[in-house]
Amino acid sequence: MIRREEFFIPSGGINLHCKLDMPSGSGAKIPMVLVIPGLTGDMEESQITATAEALAQNGYASLRCELYGHGKSEGAFHDHTLFHWALELMDLIDYARKLDDVSELYLCGHSQGGAAAVLAAGLKPDVLDGMILLAPAMLIKDAGMAGGFPIRFFDPEHIPDETLVFDSAPISGNYYRVNRLLPFDDAIALYGDKPVLVVHSLTDELVPYSYGARTAAAYQNAELVTIPEDDHCFEKHIDEVAAAMIRFLNGIRKHSYQ
Repeated sequence: MIRREEFFIPSGGINLHCKLDMPSGSGAKIPMVLVIPGLTGDMEESQITATAEALAQNGYASLRCELYGHGKSEGAFHDHTLFHWALELMDLIDYARKLDDVSELYLCGHSQGGAAAVLAAGLKPDVLDGMILLAPAMLIKDAGMAGGFPIRFFDPEHIPDETLVFDSAPISGNYYRVNRLLPFDDAIALYGDKPVLVVHSLTDELVPYSYGARTAAAYQNAELVTIPEDDHCFEKHIDEVAAAMIRFLNGIRKHSYQ
């Protein structure tokens, strides 16, 4: 049996939409995974719901959360930045770690949710037991890149006041300005040697596989799982992604209790 609750958590003057899936009947505290969707995404996307279901089936609670301007959370998509997301994630981490029936706490982010997770984990490494990054859209300071996504239609040195995400969603140029200054290297260093799992597809059409590989290489204690052929949302092999996650989480727990 799974107990599901839907609610809002206040953060930075807005309310964040969340869903809690809690396996019931154990009578003991259980580990929880915070699950964060990516840019333009929401908690009902197939890779997010499949993650939550796999966690519940294996005895893990999950707290799915939509951040600023996404899903049913407040805030305008046009005005969001990864600064917003990182700060909100700190509030969500604080909320989750205070729940009476939660033991360990893990953080999982997909795409831009993974980039936000990197920042939040660097800010609160002492309260996280591990992190999972699914196709992380990390900031790679190559020419023509900002925030993990290609800038196709403008000079990154002359960012317009407004542009489009995925050719359809208007967003402030401040989104890209902020991304170019985010301290990912510092966040990775602050996270130390705690365990990280990075899962990325070789054929990701949106965020290059090299981003995942370079992210894993930057951490002291990271494992990279390569999905040979899939899209950005792992629509073909989400079962392999879920299996890698459960193996990773179970491994941490086994090592911790030896």
